[in-house]
Amino acid sequence: MPDDMPLRDVRRGAGWPCFEQDSTATTTSPWGAAPRPSAKDGSRVAQSLPSRKRRIAAALFYSLRDRRHGPAEAAAGETVVPGLPSISSPFLAHLGGAAHHARGRCAGGFQLGAVTAVRSPGDGGGAATAVEGGEELREAFNAALGEEEFLGLDGFRALADVRELLEDGLLRDSEVLAIWKAVPKADPAGDRVDFVGFSQAFARVDALFEEEEEEGGEEGVAEAGTSRGGGGSGVAVGPGETEASFVELVGSSEGVLDLAGLLRWSELTELFEEGLLKQEEVEQMWEGLPKVANRVQAAGEAGTEEGMLINLSGFLEFDRQLSDLFEDEEESGTGAADQDQPPTATSTAASTPPATPAAATPVVAAAAPASPEAMDLAGKEAVADEGTPEGQFLRLSANTEGVLTLDDLLGWTEVAELLEDDLMSREEVGSMFESLPKTKGRGSSTSSPAIDVKGFVEFARKLDETFEDFEEDGEETSSTDASARSDGTDASDGATANEQLPDMTASEAVVPKEGNAVEAKARLLSMCQREMADCGMGCGEDKRAEMLEAMEALLATEEGNLVLGDDLGTGLINTLAGEWRLLYTSSNAMEYNQGLTGLANTIPNAKFQGLRQILHADGMVFDAEYEEELVTGGDSEPLIITVTSDWEVKQTSSLVTGKSSVAISVAPKQIKYGFITVRSERWKTLRAMMLLDIAYLDANLRIMRGQTARQNFFVFVRV
Repeated sequence: MPDDMPLRDVRRGAGWPCFEQDSTATTTSPWGAAPRPSAKDGSRVAQSLPSRKRRIAAALFYSLRDRRHGPAEAAAGETVVPGLPSISSPFLAHLGGAAHHARGRCAGGFQLGAVTAVRSPGDGGGAATAVEGGEELREAFNAALGEEEFLGLDGFRALADVRELLEDGLLRDSEVLAIWKAVPKADPAGDRVDFVGFSQAFARVDALFEEEEEEGGEEGVAEAGTSRGGGGSGVAVGPGETEASFVELVGSSEGVLDLAGLLRWSELTELFEEGLLKQEEVEQMWEGLPKVANRVQAAGEAGTEEGMLINLSGFLEFDRQLSDLFEDEEESGTGAADQDQPPTATSTAASTPPATPAAATPVVAAAAPASPEAMDLAGKEAVADEGTPEGQFLRLSANTEGVLTLDDLLGWTEVAELLEDDLMSREEVGSMFESLPKTKGRGSSTSSPAIDVKGFVEFARKLDETFEDFEEDGEETSSTDASARSDGTDASDGATANEQLPDMTASEAVVPKEGNAVEAKARLLSMCQREMADCGMGCGEDKRAEMLEAMEALLATEEGNLVLGDDLGTGLINTLAGEWRLLYTSSNAMEYNQGLTGLANTIPNAKFQGLRQILHADGMVFDAEYEEELVTGGDSEPLIITVTSDWEVKQTSSLVTGKSSVAISVAPKQIKYGFITVRSERWKTLRAMMLLDIAYLDANLRIMRGQTARQNFFVFVRV
């Protein structure tokens, strides 16, 4: 069959080899004399089609194999599954086949929809009346279980219907895995299902083979629906499609959906890919949606806590907000600068025009005396605006009755990104959560532990410490060693510095104004090069305070800082590319590990000597190398430890302040030294430099700052 055959001709069976066989090789069927295709014929025909038409071929093939229904029944029949949406296949009725679910008789197996919804010819397409049934589906599930309580993925794959689809090439293993991940799990381990999850999984397999819309229908829907994206090519949603999308995501109009499932919605993924929407905006809208308890509960468990999921009503509200987001962006007439960035929910709400001219006139009401509760709320809002941990807690707990569970923390964007980037594990987050002071959870019947604002602040502090990989038991020793070194070898240098530079305490520090950037930069470089042995890891607290003051003085000028400019694309990348040498760091993790890799603490007589960073930017390839130099004493050559990585520049927000920043994200791959090569994805000491904000950048100086520990700086100079 030609690949460019119209879809309507495919649906009618035009050009099918199995329809063009000799009429003598036929069997009697409810449709009259017609060839009876075999599984081999069906597989051959389906595999000869492009992916888009392959599913129609499979649906048609399996429907022609089913001899249990005739044309008369098909005219008034429709197959449904209990708790799942009703499905019909009108194009099969056109062929004279049974108008039941296209996969209801998959590969000679049991009929998935043993429940029939009957409509009378004169009911005008009213609601179907479901008749009790579905025993075959239940029997298949019980047979697959055997002696087990729940069904695993391997058991689902082993089902005759699924196995034959996989063997015939009509179903891909990746599709089965994606379906399995999407259905609700029932066992404590979270990888096996009960009958509800099994039914949804089977329904999702069936959905892959459902009838597609006529090719011309999409254009009509696009005209009648809501266009998202502001252009003719935007994604469109017509009446009734939102409900259908929800059913496709969860398997039933009565189901529930979590945030992860929502992010898999094809409409959102298309907007993400086109750069018209950000995941953070979706998460912001999600927090304002009405939540419900999970109705699909695990056996013997209370199920997911209330407030974590949305039903169809919440999904419709989300779709309305999503449509308003793009409609308001078009109406607001944003300028060229605004058009370069995706619309945000906050900016959209602020730009909504008034409904009437009168509404534009502000009405000033008499101010009532502020109550203590109102003043406390105002203080909380001020804290939230500042982006502090307290403010983050208020935002996260707005719909959770003022407490957060472990699942809430795992769903927090900042933690989710750390997990995704392998900077933390779920076990580490769970361990920190277990050590926090707990409070009473949501509702009186729940037993799930939760934390209040004090616990969250403590969690943020522990998150900071974990990210820096700085252990409490080594802090005193490291500080003592640092003080001893400071009182020894650095004493004379400190005296020299005091003779040449004014002694400025924090209270007396004079922040240079704009125009003094050259002086501030010269002072900083002088302190780095003349005062700081081993990149500053051996200096005392007083000198660290001086260095911090000098760096903040340079940052305050904002003069010559390329990261504050408009060119955050190719120009910024080209400036970053090249070889850099570390002059100074205040990182506690670097000091504790005596370098980046920590090998100076494990190799006998080894001592950190220096660190270079080489950033390569060649088209689409962004490679990074760290070269750490260790000396081992005597006349031996220095040991060079090379860390190979990928790197990228991305806009992010600080975990502590919540402010937007430009950061360098590094993903380590391998560590090489001598004849040894090891994988480094989970080499914890490397976390000190895996995600750092660019605080200052010019042609030959770069200052990086920790995202969680804001007091940690890294000063690099171009080689």
